[in-house]
Amino acid sequence: MKIRNLVFALFALLIGTVGYADSYVGFDRTGVSEADSSFVVKYRYKERLAYHIYTNGDTSIVLYSTDGSTPVMSSQYKEGFGKDYLSFLSMDYKHEGLIYEVDGRMMNGGYLSFNGYKEKDSSLDKPADYYQLSDVLWEVGEYKDCKMYYHEEENNTKMRVFAFNREDDVDYNEACKAVLKMSGVPSVQLEPGWVVITADFFIDEDRQYELVGQLVKDSVDFEETVTINTRDLELLLGGTTEERIEFSNTLPHLNYCEVIGWSQSLDEKTSDYVVEFLGDMCIYFNLYGRYDLEEFQAYFLRAAMYRKDHYVKHQMLSRKQADLFYKELLEHQSSNLKENLLDF
Repeated sequence: MKIRNLVFALFALLIGTVGYADSYVGFDRTGVSEADSSFVVKYRYKERLAYHIYTNGDTSIVLYSTDGSTPVMSSQYKEGFGKDYLSFLSMDYKHEGLIYEVDGRMMNGGYLSFNGYKEKDSSLDKPADYYQLSDVLWEVGEYKDCKMYYHEEENNTKMRVFAFNREDDVDYNEACKAVLKMSGVPSVQLEPGWVVITADFFIDEDRQYELVGQLVKDSVDFEETVTINTRDLELLLGGTTEERIEFSNTLPHLNYCEVIGWSQSLDEKTSDYVVEFLGDMCIYFNLYGRYDLEEFQAYFLRAAMYRKDHYVKHQMLSRKQADLFYKELLEHQSSNLKENLLDF
């Protein structure tokens, strides 16, 4: 069996901190921590705004709650929510008195692994008179009697935001602010019941460029759950290196997070994809998988099959390479069994 060594000192919080060594490098276990499921928080959403982007076929969405009990989250995808090869989600998060824009990668559908943040950008916060309101109502697709807010530039071009009255008296301002922010469009102050339909950049009657996409009517029984690990998030924003290492050393853990043994001969490209996949499984296991081992084992197999098909579909691997990739991963699935987890 060929052995390849994988050092994962900070895998839980610093995606990409994967390195190789000529000989096995073990973890210093002086600061290990025990698993604590209280860090895992589920947000359940029954409301969203979804926009179809005609220029590339993507869908951008904002998840929100009418009572403000959950954070507003935004994402853009092609294959489905959390189903793209790389799916990301953003939200605002308050930490020690400051508001941050945090980004997370979605794994196993709606489970987030946070990987970036910045202080909230206030450049899109404009004065109340930034937009003017058109004197006439507009028809936008199937939406009639829409308001048009516009900001006129010096060259007579306009940034236009169209809104429709759902007549439900819901305050959509925070959700629509997130929608517009995804495209770099300043927010507009809406009255209760009014929701952003689309936004564009207007040059003349023959040239208008889509900025937001168009709101699509949604299912009345929509429901989505997004799960975060608050310890992951807090350490990203304010943790020390020692605290992050301690978190990544939480027991028990998977043996392939420390050392990987190849059961077959793989070329460099295929083996790199295997390492990437197993690294992702280490991240997910540390954050969520350990709390539902049966589901983690099922996710491992689903994700392995999905990536095999994805690599072939997008010509990232040949069919032969993808088959070897998948076969190699199946050799590691026994490491996910409870009796094979490492607790030292």
